[in-house]
Amino acid sequence: LRFVEISPTTTEDAKYSLSLNVSDLEVALQIAAAKVCQAEMILTRNIKHYKDSPVLVQTPEIFLKSWSNKNDFNL
Repeated sequence: LRFVEISPTTTEDAKYSLSLNVSDLEVALQIAAAKVCQAEMILTRNIKHYKDSPVLVQTPEIFLKSWSNKNDFNL
């Protein structure tokens, strides 16, 4: 949890999640939570479920490759 934040959500955010073009409610809720906290991206190994996400979605592998040479990224 050094570089992850848990997003507070409301009933309105849950209602927003139902308006998304996503078949899985859990995924829709994750997208809504990411949007609420203005997340830069969602990391998941199952990007196909997030194809219509308004928040950028990447696999952990792609994310780590893109940040591997950055000085400010320390695991």
